[in-house]
Amino acid sequence: MQKMRQNKKAQTMIFEQVILFTIGVTIFVMCFAAFNVYQDYYESVSLNDQLGQLKSWVSSHIIRITENPEADASIILDIPRRIAGEEYEIELSDEGITIASFLTKTYKKSSLFNLTQQYNFSGRITSTGRTFIIYKKGNEIIIS
Repeated sequence: MQKMRQNKKAQTMIFEQVILFTIGVTIFVMCFAAFNVYQDYYESVSLNDQLGQLKSWVSSHIIRITENPEADASIILDIPRRIAGEEYEIELSDEGITIASFLTKTYKKSSLFNLTQQYNFSGRITSTGRTFIIYKKGNEIIIS
């Protein structure tokens, strides 16, 4: 009878340790999942903000080159290779400027403030080049 009680005490201690271990692992997994959700959210916010800032910056240089009184003009711009860890593409068309990331397909678009009525826009570049040229020839604005 005495031995049976000792076995039950030992089994109870082992069972308690297994439950404590399981609770600890569960808390760790839940914290890991919560931090991953926050990290994904903040990375997407960062990507959207940085794409928007780059779009505004490139748009302002396009507007600046259209205000140049000379018929032909050009501007060389340095751009970051990656935004929020992603490579991206800048496309200039008669619909405006579009900057899109390759990995998540997130994009920002601008109509270029009615300049599409006066100028023809064209060109597409990727961020791997790190520099690109905006040039104006008559009523055409091209990026390359």
